[in-house]
Amino acid sequence: TGVGGRGRAYAARTRMAAAASRVLQLTLRQGGETAGLIDRRRLFQWLLALGELLGADTAVEGGLHGPALYLSTMHSPVIASKWSSYFDTTAHHGRPFKRVSDRAGCLAADSPRRLAELYYGPRSWQCLNLTLNPYMLQINHSELAVDFAGVGAGLARRYVDTFHRQPPLLAPSRAVTRRVRLAERRLNFSAYGAVHIRRADRKPERLGCTSPAAILNRMEQRKPESWVVFAYTQTFGNKTRGRRGGSWAEYHDGEDQAYLPALRLALARLPVPVVYESQLFPAEARGAAPADNYKTFAAIDHMMGMAAIRGACIDTQFCRGNEPTGGWNG
Repeated sequence: TGVGGRGRAYAARTRMAAAASRVLQLTLRQGGETAGLIDRRRLFQWLLALGELLGADTAVEGGLHGPALYLSTMHSPVIASKWSSYFDTTAHHGRPFKRVSDRAGCLAADSPRRLAELYYGPRSWQCLNLTLNPYMLQINHSELAVDFAGVGAGLARRYVDTFHRQPPLLAPSRAVTRRVRLAERRLNFSAYGAVHIRRADRKPERLGCTSPAAILNRMEQRKPESWVVFAYTQTFGNKTRGRRGGSWAEYHDGEDQAYLPALRLALARLPVPVVYESQLFPAEARGAAPADNYKTFAAIDHMMGMAAIRGACIDTQFCRGNEPTGGWNG
């Protein structure tokens, strides 16, 4: 390899040593608020990307045992005690699920400008508490370069890239993938497409996107061997919190009792089998006891992602007029 190869190897070892001794600690939980599983995954993937950018290790409050500090009980009455119930925590050398330490002398980063100063300034810091809301960088990325004026617009562009490039992946846990495989074997289906129908927080003018006719029309444009359908049918109204039908979520006034039968009737026209969530996960459908809905959603998310890879994924979370979109945003 010559001198160049030895130099690159030395530089790589130096970066690894620096990362091992420098740590980013996510000490802000969105102002103390909690959120759903996909939101938290995005947050942690961003933290991993930022750690790569700054050459640092990453840690979160509670470490591996921190789900209750970050996940909302609004979506599930039961929350697992470890992140390993949802994510593959053995990847990335355990990052970002290391526990925040009480290391004295940690610096604080409460703004993009402060992060820029730390990036371009001396790298002598060893511990950094992140107390800024990272989502403001995604929402206001057009203003980020202005915020960095005089400090370095180059980092502003890199910072935006940590949101919009493919972040380090937080894959599902083995328990999640095993649950999906067991459901596939039990129902004897594969190479399926997947549909995610979300009406609970759709305004009335956007409900056309989730009509049985619109869903059927979109499904007929795809040709998988079978379909799985995940449908949430509460109608728009005043938000309440409670338990109905054995599941927990943020509910709205009026359950659309007619929607699911109408959907099943419309989709019966398809020439391939259609499997519904209640068939995939019958224990949760029966509602015999409070369940960890995050585990179920992690399985749904995994199935939607695999269907998206096959080009047979339909998601009504984002619509174009009365047309549901393809792809899966999680």
